[in-house]
Amino acid sequence: FEIKTDNLELEKLMDEETYLKARSYSLEKINFGIIHDCYSYFETLGVSLLFITPFLWDFAGKSIEYLGYSHELIQSNVFLWQSSLIMAVIHLPWSLYRTFVIEERHGFNKMTLCFYFKDTVKKIVLSNVIS
Repeated sequence: FEIKTDNLELEKLMDEETYLKARSYSLEKINFGIIHDCYSYFETLGVSLLFITPFLWDFAGKSIEYLGYSHELIQSNVFLWQSSLIMAVIHLPWSLYRTFVIEERHGFNKMTLCFYFKDTVKKIVLSNVIS
């Protein structure tokens, strides 16, 4: 495959090998994104049709009642924590594949599995503390 262009500026920026690598990486990310978006659509549809959100809200309420609390603000926080934790676990395989297969295949991943999980836990905790 050749870079077919009359633009000399593009040819100054990258050679054909770099262009092919960048193109391959971009196409793989796009294809993965399409598949992930389709999955996310059906996930959202399933959550809506199976009334999982009201179930989680009730579960959060029962959890805080078990601990002796009954305030709606506390229930909201518990609901957010449990929802984000469930979503993190559900999306973990997608994130692992993107990081350790796609990124590594193209030479961009320098992360270890241990560091990945530490980083993921920090993201979850920080996003829940902020919200």
